[in-house]
Amino acid sequence: MGKMSLTEAKKFFKSMQCSKFVMAREELMKYEMYMALKISKETEMKWREEEFYRYYKSLNDDKHNNEKLWLKFDRMYDLIESTKNIDHILKMHSIIKVIMSKLSDIERIIIAETINGRSPRSVRSGLIYLSYDLGEENLTKSFINDCMNLLEVSTDDEELKNRAERAKQLCNEIKNGLKL
Repeated sequence: MGKMSLTEAKKFFKSMQCSKFVMAREELMKYEMYMALKISKETEMKWREEEFYRYYKSLNDDKHNNEKLWLKFDRMYDLIESTKNIDHILKMHSIIKVIMSKLSDIERIIIAETINGRSPRSVRSGLIYLSYDLGEENLTKSFINDCMNLLEVSTDDEELKNRAERAKQLCNEIKNGLKL
């Protein structure tokens, strides 16, 4: 097994969504070389932050041609979920306003699902719970409003309509559960 430089490790880490799980699943040998470097958690956090801001900048850029806006938003969420950094959460909130009018119906639903959380409610994932658990009640209410606005889709596709309705129902259940 060869050695990996720090530059190669950084590139590999970022190419694997800044996730050791993805690294191990996708490229086990490279993952083992990466792990042999014993890179500090602080360094990995720095790299995650760089990726977060890369996505943030990309979503703020009008030149992105609407390419997979939902995926960039989702990746941003994945990067902040464990850090619980309020500045990052606020940036995610602000980016919703920037991209909302550029989203297709399916993208609106996917982003709303990210706001709601994709795990069982008991896990308390998603931007609504994340902001609430940090004591940011006004921000939580704003995410709930954003979610409901995103779910106002105008489609004839019954599957999309049903998916949007399920997401609305979940958002209302979360709101009621938090007594907001």
